[in-house]
Amino acid sequence: MRESTVAIAGCGVIAAVGNGVGALRDALRSNASGLRQCDRFNHARFQSSMVGAALDESPTLADDPALQLASTALTEARGNARPSLANLSSDRLGLVLSTTNANIEALER
Repeated sequence: MRESTVAIAGCGVIAAVGNGVGALRDALRSNASGLRQCDRFNHARFQSSMVGAALDESPTLADDPALQLASTALTEARGNARPSLANLSSDRLGLVLSTTNANIEALER
C-alpha cells in the first residue's frame, strides 16, 4: 500500500460561538459557550430553551438555511486555501464537509 500525503489547505467555520476559524479558536481558548436563549422554535416540550445554534449573520439563501451556512463556511475555507492550491491539479483536491443537525427545522417538521 502506498502512503499518501494529505494537507489541510483551508478551513471554514460556522458555529454557535461565532463564524470563522478565529471565532472558534478564541472561544476554545477562553472556554466560551455558544449556548443562548432561542425563540426560533416552540420549545414547550423540551426542558430548556437554551440552544447552541449556529449564528446566521447574513442569510441570502432563505429557502435553505443549511445551504447558506455551508456556503459561508466554504467561502472562508476557499479563501484560506487559495495560495496553497495554486499549484495543484483538480484531481488532487478534495472537500470534507461536516455538520450537526443542519436544518433542524425541517427535521422537526
